[in-house]
Amino acid sequence: METPTAAAVEELRALVAAAPDLDASSREWALGPSVCHRYLAAGIASAKPGAAEALPFLLRTARWRESQAVGGAMLADDALSAFEEALRPKLLYSLSRDRAGRPLMIERVGAWDLTELTRVMTDSAGEVMRAHVLVNERIRVSVDEAGFASEGADPRAVLVFDMDGLGLRHLASRKLLQVFSEMSKLDSDHFPHTVGTIFVVGAPRAFSALWAAASAFVAEGTKKKVSVFSWAAAAEAHATLRECVGEACLPRELGGELVGAPPYSTLASSST
Repeated sequence: METPTAAAVEELRALVAAAPDLDASSREWALGPSVCHRYLAAGIASAKPGAAEALPFLLRTARWRESQAVGGAMLADDALSAFEEALRPKLLYSLSRDRAGRPLMIERVGAWDLTELTRVMTDSAGEVMRAHVLVNERIRVSVDEAGFASEGADPRAVLVFDMDGLGLRHLASRKLLQVFSEMSKLDSDHFPHTVGTIFVVGAPRAFSALWAAASAFVAEGTKKKVSVFSWAAAAEAHATLRECVGEACLPRELGGELVGAPPYSTLASSST
């Protein structure tokens, strides 16, 4: 796939430097070479290459970050971090790193307690969305700090969705589908090119119906990153995951070495 050139990155940085109505911190963030690389790459993936095309997309996010106080203050917000940690056992996800140092998120979608999750999404919708932004920002920082050296490994995150236990009841929750569609749009709008690979494992027949409903809200470039393994292809899925992220970084339930690891043990903790 075509990647942004150094010249294109510098061209975009010059356009950002000349852009009006940005505060100092937003401009500093938008001038980052890795940030500019990601927005140029996202433009290439959506058939809108070039610095001039990427500039409005990048400036929109810079102004959104300013309005939503996304950045260092958010990462240092102890109350928000505590809420996000408390959310992990409900959404059944963990955030760690793979053997290459990339962010690795594993989420047990099929094991969700839909009643409890719907209650949380209804009662604490704003806090849940804010926690989602926090997780994305942690991933974004990791990706941008690693950079996109031409000879280096892809620093983007690996996501694993375990669908074991998924049923048609997941389709019946309009509230959850609405919230996750909003999250997907936010990811596409403000955190482009931070996810490199998505694995869906343990997918039952019901997943085809769920994917048909959810994929309408997923960006085309994201769809190309997705690899789906049915429950009958567990051995193949586990072998692929071991090759991609490393056996020592995976829970035993996904073919790895870790015993009692989150999100399969909600008593254990995880961090980036």
